Amino acid sequence: MGQVLVPGRPRVAQLGGAALPLAGRARVYACGITPYDVTHLGHAATFVWVDTLARVLGADGTEVIVCRNVTDVDDVLLAAAGRAGAPYGRFAAIQQFYFDQDMAALKDGHGIEESKLFLTQMIRHHQGAIAMAQDEITSGQSQPAIALAHSTATTQQQEIDHMLAMLATL
Repeated sequence: MGQVLVPGRPRVAQLGGAALPLAGRARVYACGITPYDVTHLGHAATFVWVDTLARVLGADGTEVIVCRNVTDVDDVLLAAAGRAGAPYGRFAAIQQFYFDQDMAALKDGHGIEESKLFLTQMIRHHQGAIAMAQDEITSGQSQPAIALAHSTATTQQQEIDHMLAMLATL
């Protein structure tokens, strides 16, 4: 995508042979995380897409302003804070802090170290899923939900074992 500057005219880019006007400033609103657990790929995906968009727009000189929300009131968050015995606002702030650290580490990661970090984060995420499944197994009232929790715990552990084997090869 090449930029064509014409004095006194709006900036444009060429895309597939057609002129595409460029904004001088782009405001991007992105949904952030609900900070109830460790960072996982679903959290990272929104950051990757927004970061990619911001970089593409910025490459042609567009000023990009990104705003991300944090969902700090949610049933899942309230339940996780309750399990931790912490006020939900404090719990959310701590989880947001951990998330920001994880994203910064992934952004700065390269090669094998980045792969190790990603796998380690995914293992932590899967361990959280197992803990939630165990809560359902011990406290649940619905037999279908308890059966699903058993299945979830089993498959999540199998995936953890696979990721641990992958880590061992790096």
